Amino acid sequence: MNGAHYTPKVINDMKLHPITARPDFHGFPKIVDNYVELGHLESLIGRDGIKRTKLTVRGGYQGRDGRFEWIIEPDQTINHRLFLSNQ
Repeated sequence: MNGAHYTPKVINDMKLHPITARPDFHGFPKIVDNYVELGHLESLIGRDGIKRTKLTVRGGYQGRDGRFEWIIEPDQTINHRLFLSNQ
C-alpha cells in the first residue's frame, strides 16, 4: 500500500457508529494497516472493466476470525476497507 491513501468515503466508513458509538467491520483499528506486508495481493477486474488490486490479511477482530481486505484503485486510492468474518 506504499503511496496509497484512503478516499473520503472510506474515512467516513471508519468512524464510530452514530448510535452504538462502536466501530463496525469497516472501522477496524488503523494499526492493522501496519501488517499489510504480510498479506496476499491479487488483481481483480470490476464490473466497470477497471483492474484493481485486492489486498487480504488474515486475522481477527471483535472476537471473530476472518480477513481484513482493502481494494486499491489504479490511482492509488483505497475505496474499500473491510473486515470479513469467517462466521
